[in-house]
Amino acid sequence: VYTDGYEVGGQKYAEILAAVYRQTNAAHKLFLDTKGNLMFMSRENNSGGFINTLDVTYPSQPLYWIYSPALAKAMITPVFEYNALGKWNYDFPNHDLGHYPLANGNHYGNPSDGSGSTMPVEQSGNMLTLAAIIATQDGDIEYLRKYLPYMTKWANYLVENGKDPANQLCTDDFMGHSARNTNLAAKAIMGVMSYSEILRMLGDEEGAEEYKAKAEDMASFWKRNAVSTNGGRHYLLNFGANSDTWSTKYNLVWDKIWGWNIMQDVRTY
Repeated sequence: VYTDGYEVGGQKYAEILAAVYRQTNAAHKLFLDTKGNLMFMSRENNSGGFINTLDVTYPSQPLYWIYSPALAKAMITPVFEYNALGKWNYDFPNHDLGHYPLANGNHYGNPSDGSGSTMPVEQSGNMLTLAAIIATQDGDIEYLRKYLPYMTKWANYLVENGKDPANQLCTDDFMGHSARNTNLAAKAIMGVMSYSEILRMLGDEEGAEEYKAKAEDMASFWKRNAVSTNGGRHYLLNFGANSDTWSTKYNLVWDKIWGWNIMQDVRTY
């Protein structure tokens, strides 16, 4: 890690990455479940002490794509397996798996209310995005096939609820609850496109094209409604918001990584 960082950005950058590597690994517990599945669960330190929080897993993933795809997969397998138990009866994945040290089910908020302390669009987009990219790292197509029913449900949730999201939290939870969040809508688009890629990897070309078309429809709405009316200088914080609001649309990075280009005419400043 230090050597890679040094070659890219010099000593200071390498030192930062070395510290990040240590801290990220130390925030996880590694074990096997009774089925032999590798589990790599995080623990939040300074909030609720939740285990395997999805919007914590999401930003820690790139480190493991580079150095250990098996550990990247081991972060999302617990979520799939929890859903497979049949104890989670919602159309989006769980926010977490418990409160340390017990991974005994989602503890955060009231998931029955989409406007409550949950992140249904965030969580769905994260799982689909991560499952797709991990499959490109290790080539385990049967892993995708095994958990496809859950991903189908989450993709459909995003199509129905991610185009113009209702009042809810996103990973920028310092903002509090926010309706019509444009960055969250971007995550939904990327999640649906990721599901399209998953279907393509499984050989379902017709299904892949169907969900690509759904994502393109969502993207068309986004591009018409997210741009500031104040000279088009930036993209709004929320659809319909004051033209002076803005936020960094980091969720669009997947359009670049995959080369989808469904947001290719979105300008950057």
